[in-house]
Amino acid sequence: MSPRSLVPGPRSLAGVASLVAALIAASAGAQEGRAPSEAARRAEFAYLARKWEEAKVQFARGNDEKVVAMANALLVLEPELPWKDEVVSLRLRAKDRMVARDVVEAAILCDSPRATVGDVIRLRVRIAARTEDPLSWVLAPEGESPGARASLTVTIREWGAGRVESLATARLPIEGLPESATLKKGEAIEGTVAVPTVAYAPLRVTARTYEFEGVVRPASLAAGTRAVFRPIVLDPVRVEVLPRGWERLAGDPVAALREAVREERPVRLLLAAALVPDGVRGEAAEALFDALGSPFEREATAPAVMAALRRLTGEALPDDRAAWLALWSRRRQAGGGG
Repeated sequence: MSPRSLVPGPRSLAGVASLVAALIAASAGAQEGRAPSEAARRAEFAYLARKWEEAKVQFARGNDEKVVAMANALLVLEPELPWKDEVVSLRLRAKDRMVARDVVEAAILCDSPRATVGDVIRLRVRIAARTEDPLSWVLAPEGESPGARASLTVTIREWGAGRVESLATARLPIEGLPESATLKKGEAIEGTVAVPTVAYAPLRVTARTYEFEGVVRPASLAAGTRAVFRPIVLDPVRVEVLPRGWERLAGDPVAALREAVREERPVRLLLAAALVPDGVRGEAAEALFDALGSPFEREATAPAVMAALRRLTGEALPDDRAAWLALWSRRRQAGGGG
């Protein structure tokens, strides 16, 4: 099986179908009265934890239909998950976004998915009417908490060895949204947010991901005579904030990644991984798996390789070379690969 299959698809529900099939297989033993072994239970729990992490990735990408299906499957397999409340909450938020999209199209927009450390990221928040009936909007009063009625949340993450570290989370008010408006189908209103990168993380030579999500809470929102009682959840966006000089690697990031592995340059390796576009993530993952399985791979480089694999595949495995190689072997065997 190609390592490309390790990369979560942007809209496909194939992963959900395989998860449901696994649920049926896993429950068959219980229906026949066979108690699972402790080792089997640990393996099952680890599998569920990985799928939960993948569901959160899919939510960040705006794949709400897939999130709902994955959450439903997780709750069927293990109704008493330790993070059951979080799963239920994420499912509800995904459903809210699906409902809201029937009325409005709301998104956070950025001119470029990449920025250089020290730049100001300039975002636009666009809310457009999707209904045939006029969409009437009145923004809620600001109140005592600035940004409570219309704000973005930015989470800044650093991809390093051992884990993905969350460096900062901040709420940013959306400026410029009109207090009231009536929109015909296709018409839109916009607000803006300016994010100075240095204000939320110090200047360092490392790649970071800025994840933006947001919500607008109108006091009144109606499509014709039909009132809409839900807040408007904005489609999220991610911006990679990179050290100066990243443009030199952007032409062929997979080749730059291979070179960084050969030359044992972990920082350059992580930067190249941040530049890999979705269409060639499978090829990049294959290069990293090959390096990880090589007897010549240095222990000093391996943590960076595994950190890059977390970014490229969406898997949440720890820094355990054997665990990553076992995952690759299982996926290749499942696909009939050599």
